[in-house]
Amino acid sequence: MNAFKDPKLNILACGYADLFSIHNRWNFDRVSVPYWRLYWNEKPGAMLIHGSRRVNLKPSSMVLIAPHTIYSTHNHGHIGQLYFHFQLMIPSRSLKPYIAAIPVDPCLRNLAGGIIALLRRQKPTTWRLSLYARALVELALANVIDDLGSFPVFDARVQSAIAYLEERLDEPISNAALAGQADLSVSAFAHLFKKQVGYSPCNFLMLKRVEKACLMLHFTNSPIKQIAEELGFYDRYHFSRVFKREQGMGPAEFRSNNYPFFREAPSPT
Repeated sequence: MNAFKDPKLNILACGYADLFSIHNRWNFDRVSVPYWRLYWNEKPGAMLIHGSRRVNLKPSSMVLIAPHTIYSTHNHGHIGQLYFHFQLMIPSRSLKPYIAAIPVDPCLRNLAGGIIALLRRQKPTTWRLSLYARALVELALANVIDDLGSFPVFDARVQSAIAYLEERLDEPISNAALAGQADLSVSAFAHLFKKQVGYSPCNFLMLKRVEKACLMLHFTNSPIKQIAEELGFYDRYHFSRVFKREQGMGPAEFRSNNYPFFREAPSPT
């Protein structure tokens, strides 16, 4: 949804679904994705399991899940769920696994009801849906901002480099090119970038490629070979090695475990 793009908040998906109609009826084991999720269920009956903790999804609270948090889902009936998938300008790898239950006050409830009404229309007004969705996500985040800590403020030169990298994930990009844009020496730029972001520019580029791959494995049924090519990997095998290093499993296993409604035909031998 391009209308949702924002430098600090990028909403990847906003939708409303009957959980019982989803493949496996929303019973999944060990889900983990590189972006935030926010759920609100119109009635009780579904839950998340994170380690030994059980979080019931109910109308009185919204559930916020941080990137890379491993959890399982369980559901036993027809339950309407409003959901958001989004990214924040915050280095998600520095966050601990996190699930928060946010009390639903009248303002959040009214926004949720308005979004559901828009989504039920055959052709919802995109700009109105965008404003409502952004308002709800930001209001929900405001409830837990103290738990998350202060959002990082990157040096303008680092922000520019991140934007440059994210727009060119499929291209080979040298530290010299990034340093030249920042008007710094290569060593000074590499030191500044790693100090603020926590990764070298090269490792950060690979991380962002893997995160984009996770999105493509989720939101598309593109073959893994095609995803590897589009993200600038040498071949599917190079992509699989890097993906497994970052996610702890290969792309085929990631897709199968988390999103079994996407299946690939076996590669010819």
